[in-house]
Amino acid sequence: MQIENQPTQPLKAGEIVVFLRATAHQLQASSSQPTRLICGYMDFVYPLSTALLQQLPTHLHYHTQQQSSLRHVMALIQEEVRQYDLSSSVPSVVLPQLCDVMLSYLLRDYLEQPMSQVSYGLISLAQDSVYGVLLEQLWQKPAENWDVAAMAELVHVSKASFHRRLKVLTGLSPTQLLSTIRLYWAQYYLQQNLSVEQTAEQVGYSSASALTQVFKRELSLSPAQWREQQLAR
Repeated sequence: MQIENQPTQPLKAGEIVVFLRATAHQLQASSSQPTRLICGYMDFVYPLSTALLQQLPTHLHYHTQQQSSLRHVMALIQEEVRQYDLSSSVPSVVLPQLCDVMLSYLLRDYLEQPMSQVSYGLISLAQDSVYGVLLEQLWQKPAENWDVAAMAELVHVSKASFHRRLKVLTGLSPTQLLSTIRLYWAQYYLQQNLSVEQTAEQVGYSSASALTQVFKRELSLSPAQWREQQLAR
C-alpha cells in the first residue's frame, strides 16, 4: 500500500486499513502470491461527520489479531461477501450493519489513546445523547448569541451543573467549545472566498478584528494569512 507522501507499507493477511478522509493511495498486489482483498466505502451522513473526522487521523491501520472482537466481525464480513450475490438488485441488509460495527471497534480503540483536548472534546460530546443535542445546535447556528445560560437551558440544567458536566465530557469550557466550532466554520467560509468581514458575521463575531484575534490566538495566523497558506498547498 502506498499512501501519498508516506513510505510504502506492505499489508499482510488479516490487516485492515480504513481511510477516514479522501486520501490519495495505491494498492498493488504482490506477484509472488495470490492476493484477495475486500474493499468498500462508507457514507458518513451525520451533519457533524466532516468536522469530527478531521479530528482523527487520515487512516486507521489495524491487524485483526489485535482485537478478538475485530477478528470476529471481519470473519462475518468475509462470510457475508462470499454468500451475497453482488449482481443482485436487492442490496445486502447485513453488510452495512457489520461495517458499522467494524468502524465502531476501530474508533473505540483509537479513542482510548491520548489525543488533543479539542479532538477528545468534540468526539466525546457527539457521543452523549443529551449534550450531543447542544453540539448539533451550536454547529447549525454558530452565529447566535450563545452564552452559558442559553446552552444550559438547551439541555435543561442549571448553569453550574452544565459547566461541570461539559468539563467532564469534553475538558473544554463553554467558551472554548463555541470558539472551536466558530473557528471551523470561519475556515470553511474563508475557503468559499468570503471576505474576513463577511466570515466574521457568519460565525457570530462582531467584527473582522474580533475574528482575527481568534485566529491569531488559536492558529498564530491572521484569517488572510491562513487563507493564503491553504491556497499555496
